[in-house]
Amino acid sequence: FSDLTEIIDCYETQVQKPHSLKDQVALYSSYKGRDTVKGLAAATGHGVLTFMSPLFCGRKSDKHIVLQSGYLDHIQRGDLVLADRGFLIEEEMAIRGAKLVTPAFMKNQKQF
Repeated sequence: FSDLTEIIDCYETQVQKPHSLKDQVALYSSYKGRDTVKGLAAATGHGVLTFMSPLFCGRKSDKHIVLQSGYLDHIQRGDLVLADRGFLIEEEMAIRGAKLVTPAFMKNQKQF
């Protein structure tokens, strides 16, 4: 990808179980099976970090984090962004004149 702008991915970090049941529900990640916070990171193809989001409750989807983090505000026309299959943001990228590329071998599959 000679025209690659960034690679994005969300990461999760385990946190201590909160006392509040409401907070427990918000922080529980079914993917990790524990209470987490989740953030979005973007890096160039050379590994330079270009964006770090605030942290969100672990229950939030990758798409929600992209939309709420402000990441899309720095996307420019012609950008090419690589991501995994959890980033269902093709339309939002296209509106900005950018392109999202996800692994073709994962299209329409739930897992490897």
